[in-house]
Amino acid sequence: MSAAAPPSEIVRPPSADLVGLPPGVRVRGGYGSTRVHLDELEHAAVLLCRLAELLEHAGARALRLGATVEDAARWSPTTAQAAREALAEVATRPGGCLAVAASARALAAALRLAAESYRQADALVSRLGAAIPATAAVGGLVLGEAGPVGWAAGAALTGVGALAVLTHGLARSGAATLSGQGASAQWLPTSPPDARVVEPAVAGIAGFLLGALPGRRPLDPTPVPEAARVLDTGVRIASPLAGVPTSSLVVAPKVETPSPWGPDRTQPPAPDGAGEVLRQVADHYAPGGGGDGTVGVQELTHPDGTRSWVVTVPGTQDWSPLPGSNPADLSSNLRLMAERPDDATEVVLRAMAAARIEPGEPVLLAGHSQGGIAAMEVAGDPRAERYSIAAVVTAGSPVGHLPLKDGVQALHLEHGTDYVPTLDGRANPTAGNRTTVAVDLAEAADPADRAAALSPVAAHDARRYAATADRLAGSDHASLRAVDQAIQGVLGGGQAEARMMRFTGVRVPEDPAALSPGGRG
Repeated sequence: MSAAAPPSEIVRPPSADLVGLPPGVRVRGGYGSTRVHLDELEHAAVLLCRLAELLEHAGARALRLGATVEDAARWSPTTAQAAREALAEVATRPGGCLAVAASARALAAALRLAAESYRQADALVSRLGAAIPATAAVGGLVLGEAGPVGWAAGAALTGVGALAVLTHGLARSGAATLSGQGASAQWLPTSPPDARVVEPAVAGIAGFLLGALPGRRPLDPTPVPEAARVLDTGVRIASPLAGVPTSSLVVAPKVETPSPWGPDRTQPPAPDGAGEVLRQVADHYAPGGGGDGTVGVQELTHPDGTRSWVVTVPGTQDWSPLPGSNPADLSSNLRLMAERPDDATEVVLRAMAAARIEPGEPVLLAGHSQGGIAAMEVAGDPRAERYSIAAVVTAGSPVGHLPLKDGVQALHLEHGTDYVPTLDGRANPTAGNRTTVAVDLAEAADPADRAAALSPVAAHDARRYAATADRLAGSDHASLRAVDQAIQGVLGGGQAEARMMRFTGVRVPEDPAALSPGGRG
């Protein structure tokens, strides 16, 4: 089950009008990115140099053979002349081995020069893109350290920014309405600003919070993890003062009666794509919202007898900043953003171990919101190295601060008015194995998508992301093709026999007295 296209295959991304992307969809990074094709150019240059070496070797052999022909010329002058002509054709004339070898070396040098030029330009563009949130972060830090004067200036800037956002939203709503219904149309409700506008603000706020703390801090263009560490430390100090008992995490199989998939179905079907996988993620949320810390591990047995696995992780279910019984809570969010060990990731790792996933069996990790961060953490956790993780799918998750090892393909879905993916204050990396799909729901053909664009809460919905994944299915975009190949390498086109196991994580107080009705646990 291959997880990606072979490195030697040169994939030329089709032009935008041929890739079949739905309206409002932008793709960054992945196998079709500029960076990957620059690697292909350099690989082609290596092959050309190898070809030149072989041609030069053949030319040298032909020249040595010429000496033998001259030694034998007095015995057969006619044959010798024909041999001279043949050797000259092979070795020294235009189109011969030595001339073609020189051309190959010149072309290899040109390819390397072009690749380096494009790489420098790409790096410059990336630095310019990162400069906006970095500038906001540094500016926030400076204002925070300036004391009351800086705080007042920060408040004034926030007010100006909010007014600009409101004006932008009204103009955006009006333009969308007028273009769709004519000049006599009524104004829609205010359209929220695009997440790209909010992302630098997140970095600025994090910088401001750090700057407002006592003491001086170094300038940090990516301050969100450090700000999260400060907040997490505060939660750890406040928890015992608020009577939160010390607890241990317990993960156990979930006994379900009746079936959560309906009275006529005891198991969900084998998923046939990223959309169905994300619907399984949504199924872990309790009806009407919330949840109980449940994650899913689905075993897929394919017609040839091999097995693969789909691990599905929902997002935040408890918004209390103090740790409660459900590990999918705000305290886990803080630790995930702070890059500290967290219970949400621990639940997933223990569930995978309990399901008895064997080494070499392909695994797809998928998560929504907090679940996407946990999925990325699992993919990079040393304890998960025994698993063959082929792909990760995240929906509405801030994962730009997390690395991903080579050999694992990632698909990051982000809706334009969903602000949760901006909470790390930076854009996702544009690596060859990370494909980010940003979708402006206001441009979608489905009225339900356009309505969701008006609400950050609706834009963040897990089932709305599943519908987005459905819209992307079958796209000819090189990046989407590569990540879909990795996903299908696990799913097998929905032809497998499926068995879902669900595991629930619970924080259990270590002090039995905390289990009394008056205890928080």
